[in-house]
Amino acid sequence: MVIEMHEHAAQSDIKRMIMEVVSVEAPVLDEVVLRRVREGWGLQRTGLRIRAAFDKALGDLRRRGQLARDEDGFLWANSTDGVPVRVPTEEEPGSAREVAEVPPGEIEQAVLGVVSDALRIEREELSVHVARLFGWARRGTGISNAIDGALERLIARGDISDVGRGWLGPAAMSPSQDA
Repeated sequence: MVIEMHEHAAQSDIKRMIMEVVSVEAPVLDEVVLRRVREGWGLQRTGLRIRAAFDKALGDLRRRGQLARDEDGFLWANSTDGVPVRVPTEEEPGSAREVAEVPPGEIEQAVLGVVSDALRIEREELSVHVARLFGWARRGTGISNAIDGALERLIARGDISDVGRGWLGPAAMSPSQDA
C-alpha cells in the first residue's frame, strides 16, 4: 500500500525528511524544504493538501523544539551552530540558490570572509566577489541590496571599517595598523 504525502500516516516520514533537509541545508527557507520534500516524494507540484500536510509536520517539529525559525524566516535545527557560507558546486546542481534563499547572516559571513582575505577592498569589488562566491553572475537590485545590507550591518556592529580607501576586516583594524 502506497501512502500519499497528504495522508495522516505520512506525517512521520514528512517530519524525518524535513529534519534531513534542515540538517544539511540550514539555515534554509521553509519553501526550499517543502520543495525538497515534495521532490523526494516524487511530486511535481504542491497542492493545498500537500502544503497543509507539510505545514502540520513543520509546526509539530517547531512545537517540540526540534526546529526554530529565525526573524528572517529561515529554519534551523536547534543543534545547528553558526552560519556557514555555502557555495554552489557543479557536483551538486541543486546547490545554487537565489538571493532570497540565502540568509542575511550568511551573506554577512561571506562579506567578512572576502574583506578578511583582501584586508582592504573597494565596495564595488567586494560586491563582485561576494556575488561570485554565491554563483550569481549578475548583480541585480536584489543581490546588490542584500550585499549592501550585510555591509551596513557589519559596519554598524563595528565588525568592519571604512577607512576611505576601502573596507577593513577585523585583522586589519587593530590599533597597531596605520589606516
